[in-house]
Formats: sequence, structure tokens, C-alpha cells
Amino acid sequence: MESTDKWVIGIIVAILLIIVFGIGVAYSLNTKKDKVLTEYSETDAEKPSIAFDKFEHDFGNLTPTSVESTVFMIKNTGQKPLKITDFKTSCGCTSVVVTINGEKSSKFSMHTNSSWIGEIVPGSNAEIEVTYDAAVHPAEGDVERFLYFNSNDPTNPNPELSIKLHIE
Repeated sequence: MESTDKWVIGIIVAILLIIVFGIGVAYSLNTKKDKVLTEYSETDAEKPSIAFDKFEHDFGNLTPTSVESTVFMIKNTGQKPLKITDFKTSCGCTSVVVTINGEKSSKFSMHTNSSWIGEIVPGSNAEIEVTYDAAVHPAEGDVERFLYFNSNDPTNPNPELSIKLHIE
């Protein structure tokens, strides 16, 4: 085989790899749509509705080795089942576990990809336990971390909660 033939084969292989990679990215983007597509509109008479006991928690002063947790309570104040999914945090130092009817989800964090979907029936509550581990991502001074997730509440499809603290 001549060197020009090897060069042409190399280019063809590279093009095929780029095409396969592009197809993979396109597939990933299409399947990464919210697992909980909005099933209701804001004008529907019966729909899920998410309510929070708080949107933010302040841990106050912590040390560089502190591990602290807080619980955010959510309630479905609507007439249809509330679905929650795609939990992510803004940093690996922050993790989340959701409890619905005594059953705990797996732990979610910054890089978690999960197919978990929680369902909260009308009038019921769920706990979102958020844990901050200062040693995972050392910081000094004021720190704020966020928790993001998706819901099928048409008025609040992408809730955001936060924790604040100060590392001394």
C-alpha cells in the first residue's frame, strides 16, 4: 500500500469518526430533554403545584472541614401528581437526597445523571436533604451553592434552591 493510499484511508477514518461523534452528540441532546415534559398548562383547572417551606438556607459560619445538612420541604398543593427529576447541584461539595413517603432517592450532585423521577401525590410532602461538605471543594469567605431540578408544575418547571455559608 502506498503512502498516499494510507493518507486517504486515514482521512476517511477521521471523517467517519467525526460523523459518528456528531450523531452521538445529536442523539444525546435529543434524549437529554427534560424527563418530565410539561403535561399541564398554567391555565389548566387541575394541575400539580409545588410549594416550598423556604428557598434558601443559611448555615452561618463553618470550618473548612464542616459537613452540614438542611432539609427543604416541598408540598404538592395542586390537584394532579407532581413529578420531580433531574436534580443537580452547582458544586461537587453539595449533594441531595430526596425522600418521598419514607423512600429515599439515590444521592445527586453536580455530575449526576439519573433517570430517577419522584412523584408526589396531591396534598403530600417530600423532603429534599441538602448536604454541604466543605472539604470536597475548599473555599474561604462567603459561599453560595445552588440546587436545580425539574418539575411538571407548569408555573414552576425549573425550581432553584440555595444554601449560603461563611468559611472561616
